[in-house]
Amino acid sequence: CLSGLQDKQKSVAGLARPCPRATNSYDLALAWAIDRRLVLMEIFLIALAGTLTFGVIYAWHRYFYDYQITHNHLTVTWLGIRVRRIRLQDIESISKRRKFARENWANTWKSRHRILVIRKRSGLRRDFVITPQYRYEFRNQLEATMAKLSSSEAEGTRAESP
Repeated sequence: CLSGLQDKQKSVAGLARPCPRATNSYDLALAWAIDRRLVLMEIFLIALAGTLTFGVIYAWHRYFYDYQITHNHLTVTWLGIRVRRIRLQDIESISKRRKFARENWANTWKSRHRILVIRKRSGLRRDFVITPQYRYEFRNQLEATMAKLSSSEAEGTRAESP
């Protein structure tokens, strides 16, 4: 409730609110219930907006994963930020068949013909799923890089052995 002068100034502008004056306990309970409904409605709308925002971000973020093969690692980036990296020496095999619990780094919702499963030698979840656009080209490039790395390591051990 506003003071008398403020109340007159606001009423001239058309912004004044009448002060609630409860005459009995029923009026107080009714005013409290209406305020409670408004608060609950605000909480519901905030929760709904948060849920919708989270859903949109979750659906949107998957399209921005990218896969890169470096000299020693297979790297997963999201918007240019590295989020996951696997050493090439830790890769046991590469296939297109899923078997067990896996780390899923798919960048599409329809991944049926794009799945590559990378089986690691160590770790709790050994299967690592990625979905490059051209999976066979990516697989060949990954295997060539792994072969180059293993041959350079073999040459390094031969040079050190004598």
